[in-house]
Amino acid sequence: MVPIAVTFTTTRSEQVAVSRSMLYRGWTYWALLALVCGVPLVAATRHIGGLNRVSVLAAVEGFALLFWYCVPWIYVLSASRGVRDLDGPYTTLFGDGAVVVEAPHGRVEWNWDAFHSAVETDHHLLLYLGRHQAQFVPKRAVLSADIGALRRILAEKLGDRAKLRAA
Repeated sequence: MVPIAVTFTTTRSEQVAVSRSMLYRGWTYWALLALVCGVPLVAATRHIGGLNRVSVLAAVEGFALLFWYCVPWIYVLSASRGVRDLDGPYTTLFGDGAVVVEAPHGRVEWNWDAFHSAVETDHHLLLYLGRHQAQFVPKRAVLSADIGALRRILAEKLGDRAKLRAA
């Protein structure tokens, strides 16, 4: 197998997009959103009558929108505290025995067994180390000639744990 190296830089907005993608795939985010918004809504509709229901509904919907927008930012900003050069450059090497990530703040190597799963989205490859932790590689940084080979490597190494798009 020929190793594939992908080098890229990133931005906070891209990191937030990845965070959103990861959060929206898990049931815990949606359960928390339902709890945070649903309980006050049910309580308000049971105890408030008249025009106040509309204002309570608008407030809860506004809070839900704020929650939907802010939570991914909170993850990214908390992860960036104290980390220099969080935007890269990063080099991810997909090899036969391991995945190696080199970043400005360090280098890490994971055996393929360390990965819980892999998911391909429209814009990223997400390599999950657990249910809520993933490394990402922007597809824009993968050469068009390498994307098929990279999908084959992920499918070979992760089997049915790799949720990839058709070529």
